[in-house]
Amino acid sequence: MPPWHAEPGHRAYRYDWSLTDEQVARVDDWFELGAPYGDPGAPGEPIELERSELDAIDVELTPDAPFAPDPATPDEYRCFAMEWPLAETTYVSGFEGVPGNLESVHHLLAFVVPPSSADRVRSFEGDDGRPGYPCFGGVTKDGWAPANASETVLFHFGGQWAPGLTAHRFSEGTGMPIEPGSLIVLQVHYTTLGDGDLSDQSIARFSVKDDVAARAYSVPWMDLQWVTNPPSMKIPAGSADTWHSYTSRLDANPIVDILAPDFDLTSPIQLHSVLPHMHVLGREIVVERLREGEVETLVRIPSYDFNWQRVYELVEPVRVLPTDALRIRCNWDNSEAARRRSGLLDPEPADVTWGEGTVEEMCIALLYMSQPKR
Repeated sequence: MPPWHAEPGHRAYRYDWSLTDEQVARVDDWFELGAPYGDPGAPGEPIELERSELDAIDVELTPDAPFAPDPATPDEYRCFAMEWPLAETTYVSGFEGVPGNLESVHHLLAFVVPPSSADRVRSFEGDDGRPGYPCFGGVTKDGWAPANASETVLFHFGGQWAPGLTAHRFSEGTGMPIEPGSLIVLQVHYTTLGDGDLSDQSIARFSVKDDVAARAYSVPWMDLQWVTNPPSMKIPAGSADTWHSYTSRLDANPIVDILAPDFDLTSPIQLHSVLPHMHVLGREIVVERLREGEVETLVRIPSYDFNWQRVYELVEPVRVLPTDALRIRCNWDNSEAARRRSGLLDPEPADVTWGEGTVEEMCIALLYMSQPKR
């Protein structure tokens, strides 16, 4: 039974796999009876779980060749640019990432690069004789920087996979725009902490609509200072209870401007889902809306588990005004016991800061938001 981590009592979520009180009581009773073996000839009624599934797989893309991460590099980021095959502007209405090797794939991110930046991204490939190109932290090649504003590589999120995530069918009537001539850049974070063959050839699957009522984007809610100055999100050695938070009005968040270019930030948006993300020392993560002194919890994960990440889709979307603020709060346990439990970190005390690596930390909520097309 997959675990369900969202605390009840805040918002109703689709695809809620939590057990009812009656089901929990039944398991307790069975345990108290000594966990007797049932009759295999008379199985009980199965528990039907609602799952998010793609309406259809309209586009499936995979890199041309497998990639083998360097075993001498604990964390390697590699980007694979793939041509979007459709000849008309369409809207991505669902995404499924399929990791090719669970021993080496830490997460997948699919980015949409518009035609204006496609040639620049194509030029990144082939320098080191390996498939794809190195791209730590984004879609641009490591070490590359634009000479001027006209060379800036534009992109927006198209989908993601991390341990625990399944296919994500976006909210009805919404979709992310994609033009003909665009690229899908599949960024794969590889970890070489696994065993055996680490080669990978992951897959990106998309559902597509010809038109939608509301244009949508996925926007990471986080403090850019953590990214540019990792010690600003310091989790001290030995601390079992460290918090960091970030709060911003919708109309003052620079990431929204960059990754949701078509949004009119003088008008409200609809918030449909939240994907909370930390790494292996994460203990609790909370996403809240603040309006005129009132705080509403949208999602609270009191016992975060890196191996069971999930998109929490709201049954009723939340209307966020331009003057509303959204806040993310994260808590970590960096004690010796927690480091040992992770199975990945040296138990010796050490500070941890923001970083892309598995043994570093993050505090992000990926928000799927929409606004009616103008």
